[in-house]
Amino acid sequence: MQETDRQDSFELLSRDEVLSVESAEISQYLNLPPTLRIAEFVDAIAQRLLSHEEAHLFSKGMSCEVLKFGERNWQTGKIRVSIEFCPDVPKSPLDDIRQTIL
Repeated sequence: MQETDRQDSFELLSRDEVLSVESAEISQYLNLPPTLRIAEFVDAIAQRLLSHEEAHLFSKGMSCEVLKFGERNWQTGKIRVSIEFCPDVPKSPLDDIRQTIL
């Protein structure tokens, strides 16, 4: 699978879904258990990295202006940071054969 295909398969995770963090360094840095809800992970990132006002970036959003591709004018609104997940695609024994054919 090409990298561009993988980028398109990211899905937004709900705040109540459960995450198991494989990196002990991140768990220690954020002072979190290795298994936790997405909401706890987002809150820990916000508390560790941002001030109280900036933490709204993960919940209510932050006011901004955006200039989208193909548009002529800036649009006001809000942005919000979320956690997305892209599942690993298991490698098929046929992948190597397909590569030699292509």
